Amino acid sequence: MKKMTQPISVLVSYPSSFGGGPRETYGNSGILISEHWVLTHGSLINPMMLRDLRIRKIFQNLRIDEFFNIQEEIRRDMKFRVMWESSKGVNRKRHMEEKEGVTVFAWKCSLLKETFDSLFASWSFDKVANTDRCLLPVFLMISLKSGQSGNSISAAREALDSFVQQDLAYPMRGSITEVESTPFGNPVFIDSVARGVVSNVVGFQRCVILTDANSVPGCEGGPVYIIDERGQRRICGMVIAPLSWCRGEWVDYTFVANLNSCLQQVLSRMQCCRSLKTQPLTKEKFGTENSKLADLLDKSVVTVKCGSSWGTGILVDVKSGTVLTCSHVVREAPDSGIKVMLRRDDENKSISPTWARLVYRTPDDKPYDVAVLRVNPKEVDPSLRAIVIQGVSAHRGEAVATAGFPFFSSSLPTISRGNVSRSLACMLQTTCCVQSGTSGGPVVRWSTGEMLGMVVCNAVSSSDSALYPRLNMAIPASVLKGPLEEYLRTNDAKVLEALASQDAIVHQTWDLYLTPRSKM
Repeated sequence: MKKMTQPISVLVSYPSSFGGGPRETYGNSGILISEHWVLTHGSLINPMMLRDLRIRKIFQNLRIDEFFNIQEEIRRDMKFRVMWESSKGVNRKRHMEEKEGVTVFAWKCSLLKETFDSLFASWSFDKVANTDRCLLPVFLMISLKSGQSGNSISAAREALDSFVQQDLAYPMRGSITEVESTPFGNPVFIDSVARGVVSNVVGFQRCVILTDANSVPGCEGGPVYIIDERGQRRICGMVIAPLSWCRGEWVDYTFVANLNSCLQQVLSRMQCCRSLKTQPLTKEKFGTENSKLADLLDKSVVTVKCGSSWGTGILVDVKSGTVLTCSHVVREAPDSGIKVMLRRDDENKSISPTWARLVYRTPDDKPYDVAVLRVNPKEVDPSLRAIVIQGVSAHRGEAVATAGFPFFSSSLPTISRGNVSRSLACMLQTTCCVQSGTSGGPVVRWSTGEMLGMVVCNAVSSSDSALYPRLNMAIPASVLKGPLEEYLRTNDAKVLEALASQDAIVHQTWDLYLTPRSKM
């Protein structure tokens, strides 16, 4: 088999007549993993499932981690047009290549199924296309070779085996990612790229990657790369869900299958691992300089629970056990106790919550929406460290990151990279992806990890019909630094009253001049 040096992003589209007319575009992205094989996601089959009962039954009844060989009579109705851009010659001129492909094999990944059935059971995905949830853990193998020759299970296994041997990157949180895909399945957008970071890695055997790199319907099946400091990229995943909703809130993160976990799983089930030269990859082997920021944030960002809600907290002093968060996060106190997750097990999952004492919180009708908590210093895990609070104002346009617990109150914090969009004396605005539950999390300088602010809220439309996770507001660290340092020096909670601003301009700014309203 001819071994490819780099996988190629492709467009896998339906025949032009499918669905009602040549002007309509249907398709997904995919990965050309060898000369004759394309790996893509099961969502490609969704329109066929809605039209063909035979295909619906096949994919609803796929067995776990078992290669399903699609019958010849069904294959005839599962043909696609596969297109990709390639460059030839020294002048690197690009041209489009096109081949007919037929769906030959499919399987359902046990890791993804267990993860979506448990961790994401209450979530909804892709409301635009109404994708059947049964397709979320499904992979497809499309053959570009005509006839039966070369379309055997052994040929498909060999292609996957060779692909895995190309040294897949492990998705370290905080690493720069690049999604390469064809948005909306439209060839006009073929080979589009979007960059972000590895925001989190969750699920069974860390099979699901969350990235804040932007994607839309049609990006499913597209390759996701990690980019190192030298600009070199290595594939780590495949897009499986660009749109999702949690607790009625649109989630602006892209779901990605961790190919390291998912492909190793199916190959081991097929008893092909004896031919693999690679072993399950380690985090340390593929860490980048950017991923060190995630390690730094893990040591100072904690979960805060109070009553029925949770938010994020920042460890600002280890010796006294002082934690900073938002006032609205602990609004139910003292009627409800406050718990802070300060211990972590060997897999870095928060366990054993510690009870916290509320030292101070600003009134609900006044900025700056700050609460200060105290925990028993003996309960603070030795691995945790206080964050470094920067007293200098952030600069408009500079790269920053946020960290918090928008979806998973017991896992490591979810990270997003963005920039400072506006810097005022009383408010810091960023373009990081901030969802409900991130309140109380830090805004840090990307290059150093120094805290520039504390996340308070994002914005929703006045009708509550649209939420804008990348338009968010934070309290500048310069506002917090003085009162906090004075409190730590004197142990006098009264000095924290300076955090409840009486300034009319500050009030007007945080009221957002009424439009748009803040989502507190």
